[in-house]
Amino acid sequence: MFSFHLYLLHIMTFVYSCKKFNALICFIISNLFIKKIFVIPKLALQIYKRLIDLVSLPAVDAQAAAVGALYNLSEVNMDCRLKLASERWAVDRLLKVIKTPHPVPEVCRKAAMILESLVSEPQNRAHLLAYENAFAEILFSDGRYSDTFARILYELTSRPNNKVAMARGAWGM
Repeated sequence: MFSFHLYLLHIMTFVYSCKKFNALICFIISNLFIKKIFVIPKLALQIYKRLIDLVSLPAVDAQAAAVGALYNLSEVNMDCRLKLASERWAVDRLLKVIKTPHPVPEVCRKAAMILESLVSEPQNRAHLLAYENAFAEILFSDGRYSDTFARILYELTSRPNNKVAMARGAWGM
């Protein structure tokens, strides 16, 4: 099983380096996670990083495929949500996908659903409170995703873990 995952990582590295077939590799990865094929933690960290890098590409199909794969990852289990939220640029890039009009509205909806699933984990709330203003901005400016971002803000503020997390969100500490 390890050799298969290593082989998949090499394919993904090649595909990412030549910027072709991004949609295909994201589709393969998301199907592996949907079918619950065992993924080694070190490999999973590489997959998250590569998918987040693909979200930032200007190619529409690569963005759509990466968001679809991240959506499937975030729906799998708690560990995926924790690791995805801890990735450095993940939330920023997902917010950028939502704010920038995408030709396929389903991609923006899935990006919003990813953020909603990240907020559902109590361990992620302190990290995501820093984005509270961005969530509120989307809530009031874009009617298409207002219900999703209302749920996100409710989850963030309804049950705070501690006072430090509240201060971090309110003052951007």
